[in-house]
Amino acid sequence: MPQEQPLSRSNLAKNVLIVVLCLGILPLTILAGAMVPPSRMVPFIGAILVFQPFAASVGLVLGVPPPAILVTMFCVGMGAVTGILTLCDLFAQRWERLAVAIQNVHTITRGSVRFRKYGILMFFPFIWVPGLGLYGCTLVAWLFKWRRVHHLAVLMAAWMIAAIIVMIASLGISFAIS
Repeated sequence: MPQEQPLSRSNLAKNVLIVVLCLGILPLTILAGAMVPPSRMVPFIGAILVFQPFAASVGLVLGVPPPAILVTMFCVGMGAVTGILTLCDLFAQRWERLAVAIQNVHTITRGSVRFRKYGILMFFPFIWVPGLGLYGCTLVAWLFKWRRVHHLAVLMAAWMIAAIIVMIASLGISFAIS
């Protein structure tokens, strides 16, 4: 979400710390606690960043226990969202053209009945769209200046529901095959 005031150094440092914790330290700690071999930790974290909710299937194939899959996916998702929002804030305060583009988006969306009616709830179907997913929904929320706490709660709920559905489907297919 575009910030009304410039991103301070302390907020930037806090956000970088959150990204490092959520993309690296916490997932590795969770996976180590779940007795996942080190050779499978980094591939699983990378799969989350690439395949987004569909990485739950990759975690199952790698032998990661389902609770560890979900907690790891939550951490990595939170880190990715925080990183994207921080980068957007940094670019917006440095590029006048981006600020003008953001204002144009706000002008267009003020006239959209569907966006006013459904707004942030549109994350639930769009979290599945390849190329949009978690990253695109975060950018959309930032562009529309949706409140950060509210945005994170709805976005992470959509993200986790998608991951749970993928995991259940993967377990069901695995059970049906065997």
